[in-house]
Amino acid sequence: MGKPTHLDTLGQNIRLELNYNIYNTINDQFLTNEINSDIQTLFNQKVNRKVYLPNSSIDYDKKILGDTNLSLGVLYYNMENDEERNILNKQFNDFQYSENVFAHYVSVLGKTKYFSYQIGLRGEATSNTFSKYYDLFPSLSLMKSFSAFNVQLSYNKSIIRPTGYMLSPNLIYQNQYLARAGDPELNPTIRNLISSVFSYKTWRFSLSYYSYKNSINVFQKISDSNSRLIIDQYINIYERYQADLSLSYSYRKKNIMIMPIFNYSLGSFRLNKQSEKKKNDFSYFGLTTSYNISKTDRIDGKFRYFLESRQLYSVTKDRHSFDITYNKSLLDNKLNIQVFVKDIFKGDIDNNRNILQSFESRSEKYNDSRQVGLSIRYSFSSGDKIKIDGIQKNVNRK
Repeated sequence: MGKPTHLDTLGQNIRLELNYNIYNTINDQFLTNEINSDIQTLFNQKVNRKVYLPNSSIDYDKKILGDTNLSLGVLYYNMENDEERNILNKQFNDFQYSENVFAHYVSVLGKTKYFSYQIGLRGEATSNTFSKYYDLFPSLSLMKSFSAFNVQLSYNKSIIRPTGYMLSPNLIYQNQYLARAGDPELNPTIRNLISSVFSYKTWRFSLSYYSYKNSINVFQKISDSNSRLIIDQYINIYERYQADLSLSYSYRKKNIMIMPIFNYSLGSFRLNKQSEKKKNDFSYFGLTTSYNISKTDRIDGKFRYFLESRQLYSVTKDRHSFDITYNKSLLDNKLNIQVFVKDIFKGDIDNNRNILQSFESRSEKYNDSRQVGLSIRYSFSSGDKIKIDGIQKNVNRK
């Protein structure tokens, strides 16, 4: 739920947003063996996970020094994770995880005679069940236009926190031979990104470089207590680098939009300080389409084809997915209804080969990622509509 309010006609604006989300996931697995009509249960597991996500934010915008915009804001975020496990009809200890994040930011957006710019700084204080930390995240973006040709250069620093299941030390079994486990001592990932974007008319080319500190990834190992059990263990990687190249073209004619895109990534990593550096690659082709049925109705389609890739010690074969979405706007675009179907052809099949120092494993995982969903969003606004800098906006004159 959000409520934007324009304080006056000079460009001041304040926004309040409140959200509360609840997720409940139940995973029930059975593996049976039938001999002479006698069905025996070899393995069964039930995992019940509940996640509560309340958060709130306040943002304030004001014009300063002519066309320069100043933005300030604070955000509070809370997550409560509760997990129960039942394996072979035996109840195991719950895993409970709590995380609180308080963030504040300042951003300045403006332009000079030669280029436009955006400078920002965000601070985040995080406390969870296992640790507390505070970080600062600067950002800088420079933009320049030459008629139909545009250039953007940017840098930003960000954080990727481990989720509750990444921190849970409990074994979550996929079957009796494969399980997943987290690590309560995982550190958050700090990411530095340098990117450049070049666009000419409807063509777009981007080049990005990432460096990660404490990157969180899955590493396979054999269980110490059971040599037949392979564990997907969440770990921090010593160092990881990645370069991305992307090329896209947008075609529009009347009510139809078609945009093909190609992406290629090349990277390297070192598991620890003593290990040798290894290379990775990842690439995919995508096609996004949109058809405007009317001013209030639109259909979107998205197709993606992922080529064979190498990520860490794994090799993943080709796979694909196709999504379709119907969008409907009502009440002067205040009410938006969205109906979507994801992975219609059930193409998201992971065929992996893991080559490690002590063993090699092969797996084929059929991820039934097909989804049918409904999203309803209503936007609240108040005040009269007037034009500010040629743009019609709501203002509160009370």
